[in-house]
Amino acid sequence: MTRFAHGAFGSAFLPLLLALPAPLRAQGEPLDPSATAPLLASDFGPLRGTRIEGAPALRCWKAIPFAAPPLGALRWQPPRDPRPWTEPRDAWSFGAICPQPSLGAFSRGLANESEDCLTLNVWAPERAEGAPLLPVLVWIHGGGLVIGGASAPYYDAAVLARSGAVVISIQYRLGPLGFFAHPALVAEGGASVANLGLLDQIHALRWVQRHAERLGGDPQRVTIFGESAGALSVSCLLVSPLAKDLFQRAILQSGTATGAQLPTLDDAQRAARALATEELGVAKDATVLEAVAALRAIEAERLIEILRPGIDPQRGTRWRAIVDGAVLPDQPQALFARGAFHRVPILIGANSGDGSVFAPLWPVKGALSWKLALRGLLGAERAPQVLALYPWDAADPTGTVERLLTDQAFVAPARRLARDVARAGGAAWLYHFDYVSSAPAAQRTTAAHGAEIPLLFGLEPLGRASERDRAVGAALREHWLRFAATGAPVAEAPSWPRIDADLAQPARAMYFRAEPRLGEAPARAACDLWDAIGFVERER
Repeated sequence: MTRFAHGAFGSAFLPLLLALPAPLRAQGEPLDPSATAPLLASDFGPLRGTRIEGAPALRCWKAIPFAAPPLGALRWQPPRDPRPWTEPRDAWSFGAICPQPSLGAFSRGLANESEDCLTLNVWAPERAEGAPLLPVLVWIHGGGLVIGGASAPYYDAAVLARSGAVVISIQYRLGPLGFFAHPALVAEGGASVANLGLLDQIHALRWVQRHAERLGGDPQRVTIFGESAGALSVSCLLVSPLAKDLFQRAILQSGTATGAQLPTLDDAQRAARALATEELGVAKDATVLEAVAALRAIEAERLIEILRPGIDPQRGTRWRAIVDGAVLPDQPQALFARGAFHRVPILIGANSGDGSVFAPLWPVKGALSWKLALRGLLGAERAPQVLALYPWDAADPTGTVERLLTDQAFVAPARRLARDVARAGGAAWLYHFDYVSSAPAAQRTTAAHGAEIPLLFGLEPLGRASERDRAVGAALREHWLRFAATGAPVAEAPSWPRIDADLAQPARAMYFRAEPRLGEAPARAACDLWDAIGFVERER
């Protein structure tokens, strides 16, 4: 099977990130916390939050520990509940992000780093006693499973919460601390330690189930949503037996785990052993106890720095979710295809320029090198078919590559996942985000990877959003919130129909442009071809 690497690296809307003011803030300012602090009686101890003025006013708690700090002997261990406390703890500021390399604009606005990073943040509208419970939205950040954090300024959820939901953002272990299947660690803690980042997400969702009602949220209307690697995580949770009954809807924005083969546990263990021996100095013949002790003795800063060459915002990352037999029983694509996923409504889509972040991967300079590159990747039979859909455009060479990568890595996997859900009797809706902000920094003709995020969260790009920008953001929030509340993104099906299982019928998608409109899902011929080709992943 031909293989071509792609991966959801996450939040790569660089022009906007570079220009966003710091600190960026949504509408409404916290009052003096000591004077208005709302108190949350969590299962582990009381928490003092802040009150944010507005209509409605919000209660906000930040850096709530949902798991014990994974330090010392708990590094590379599954998450466990935090140690209880009795005195009120201030929850006024974001906690540290999980250890990660600094990658310029990708890392801008994030808090300090620490392995003590398993925290979540809550924005909850004030509500009268006895008022109906609100839907709950749980945000999983992107970043290729190697960077990012819930404290990023473009994830401020105040505007989204005011739209009628309890919004919670969570953090999870990244890179070698979250997806490292060294045989000694597996022998000590079991196969699931290969996916500690996913286990962290699952543990956070358990916290949500235990506390939703105290926040004014409905534990039976929890929606997980994420972008890029956050959406990849959502797709993994949809097929993980460990996440059963922890959420009731799922939104996947520009990412799935179904577009490429994930490493098996055996493959991941071999790679981790080689890496530990060659780059971390762990003896090849070390016993389990010796190897575990050596790994835990490495400072996080050194660990991240040593492994930084394996991280590239254009190429993706060596760190991936792993088919471990526990968190992920099989390849996600195979699980969706045979109907082995949680039966919850799904909203999934892509941006028209998602491939832009990966286009620099291709060092092609002309029609001949483009033809040879496709032939080398796809073979003599498939390359002409792909070339017919993506002919070389000398006037826009980057655009040619971007269109191919957008379709192959984002649009086609989204349609395929939605079809698999429909075939199994589930409910799935497709969307396509094709709006370019009027902010001067956008300077694009297609919607870049992550471009919908500041609009969805109601954060004005550059602080100078146009009325059109605000209208598009309001439309996104309206449909996302309706989906979270009811399990369908619209009040009446004809205005945005579910995906049909019949491949003979063209899929329909909601296009988010200056004005939302329903149309045939994008790139039908390309999606059909990529479905026929299957996984494509370039060796790195």
